Amino acid sequence: MYLNTVVFADMGRPKNQLPTLRHHAASGQAFILFNGVTIYLGHAGSAEAAAAYQLILANITSTGEAVILPVENRPKMTVATVAGEYLSNLPKNYPQASGEPKMINLAIRWLLRLQFATIQAESFTPAKFLELRQAWVDAGKSILTINKWHNYVLNLFRWAAMTDRLPASVWHSLQTVPKLKPGRSPAKPPKKVDPVPMADVEAVKAVVSDVIRDLIDLQIFTGMRSGEVLSMTTRQIVDNVYRPEKHKNKWRGHKREIHLGPQARAIIARRSAGLLPDDRLFQMRVDSYTTTIDRACKRAGVAHWHPHQLRHLAGSRVRDNYGLDAAQAFLGHATAKTSEIYAKVKTDLSRQAAEEIG
Repeated sequence: MYLNTVVFADMGRPKNQLPTLRHHAASGQAFILFNGVTIYLGHAGSAEAAAAYQLILANITSTGEAVILPVENRPKMTVATVAGEYLSNLPKNYPQASGEPKMINLAIRWLLRLQFATIQAESFTPAKFLELRQAWVDAGKSILTINKWHNYVLNLFRWAAMTDRLPASVWHSLQTVPKLKPGRSPAKPPKKVDPVPMADVEAVKAVVSDVIRDLIDLQIFTGMRSGEVLSMTTRQIVDNVYRPEKHKNKWRGHKREIHLGPQARAIIARRSAGLLPDDRLFQMRVDSYTTTIDRACKRAGVAHWHPHQLRHLAGSRVRDNYGLDAAQAFLGHATAKTSEIYAKVKTDLSRQAAEEIG
């Protein structure tokens, strides 16, 4: 006698109806997938994202629906929380050699040092923005620095609105605060940046490494900014013209073309030996380069000068030998009045100056 054997197929474990909290690496956001819909909850790892996740789980358990919380009803974030998350995301948006994240840090840290750190970010009103600006004035910052920091703070709140950390109305209200105007504010006027004396440059070159000497010479030969020379790769050089993929005025739609003369080309050939097309010729950050020059000035016994003054030196040499139009083209300065024909004339002048000086 045989017994009937019933075989039960393994149906697997029941599907978990509660969504798992996930991390979107590209944006840094925490999110869930529910019924085919992606719901972002805020910055991954933040208390606000965790609270929003628990609230949605409670809604799913009680109603079967994931209620998306309006921005204005989400857990409130302090200025310190928003600023901290913003600063942690900064390096993703700038080239490795850029020194701008450090400058942004300086501005945003004022929010954390003053009384604004612990208040709700939504309570940072235009009046409080004016208080912050006055603190910069009282600290003796120049009007150029203050206006630049003004932009950095606005960018922080724009980012917070863009990533659903704050209602967009917070950012919109802060835009009502105008920048300071030269001659119409108590802020210190900007310090005039003069070209560094060539004798002081030679004194510094005598006490630094070959790499730093090449950096100095390239800036003199080309008028490049520190960030441009430190971001240089051979892939960005075509027909002896360096076209940086990222530069100061790219966001305005301007093109940057740096003509490389024979002396500049010789340095680049030496520094690029053995490198791949996308390898940077100089493995150094802007702030490290600046610090190295500062220390070298002390060792050489000359007055402090900044690498940006090398750009002024290069521009002055071109202006004295070829005129203002050539200097504007050589340094990459753009004006609204420049026509296509005039741009062509300036390009030719820039190339001539580069061939003869650099």
